[in-house]
Amino acid sequence: MSKFAPADGDSTPLLKFGELEAPVDGPFTAKNGIVYYKVTVNITPFIDPDNIPADPKEMQVRTWKLVTAKWNQEFSQVFFPSLEAQIVGGVIKSVDDVFSEMGEPTRRFYVSYQTPLLLVPANADDIQYAKDHDRLESLVLNSIGQAQKKRYPPKIVNIYATHEVWEADALSHNNGVAPQPVKAQSNLEYAAALSALPIFVASSQLDLTKLEASLQAPPLNIYFNINSKEVKHEVARAIVAKYGINIEVIKGVLVGMNNYLDIEGEEIQSQLEEVPF
Repeated sequence: MSKFAPADGDSTPLLKFGELEAPVDGPFTAKNGIVYYKVTVNITPFIDPDNIPADPKEMQVRTWKLVTAKWNQEFSQVFFPSLEAQIVGGVIKSVDDVFSEMGEPTRRFYVSYQTPLLLVPANADDIQYAKDHDRLESLVLNSIGQAQKKRYPPKIVNIYATHEVWEADALSHNNGVAPQPVKAQSNLEYAAALSALPIFVASSQLDLTKLEASLQAPPLNIYFNINSKEVKHEVARAIVAKYGINIEVIKGVLVGMNNYLDIEGEEIQSQLEEVPF
């Protein structure tokens, strides 16, 4: 093969691996009479014990809030069709097998997935928000000059029948990232402690005194304290998850926390950038 052949790199989204949960809430009825469900798609990333990511965010659960209606293009154009494509493989016999309704045990699946770019129409509020928060780069214009929002919904590529097959495939793909040097802190215990952080932050209800006390328990106390960057990132994530992009409310919350985080700091800003309009 010629060394001058085109490189493999293109715009194809990276293939990632994780454990999928899709709990649903509802049904609800819209003003136009359409009945729909709210879907929370959670994907817990596969972690190679010999290649722990250097960035803690790569080990966090990815979450998408979707709605089972055609107007929610992330669901109707990407997520749902990708599930339909899996029926042929026999792991699921119906798309409904993937979802967990209220009162049912949560169903979990070993999957590989991508997060392709999806452009959806931006309304006047979206455009004004982008202007007010210096985020115009998050909008693009289509061929006729209409503003579009960038979305990265989950597209399921494969649902695996067994953990062993899924793990082998994940290891062979190296989770789509270049190997990272293993640090002294990079081990399974650290990964387990990091994955438990969201639970402790949630149970603290953003009370830093309670959170600091809970961090005294092993193995959390081995790796984290209240001022650890991982803890601050998780607190920021919890704040934005609870209050959305309401900047004034978030400022008030931070004042109540004695400015533990800065509204302009990397922790809060990185989370705001991930919030859909």
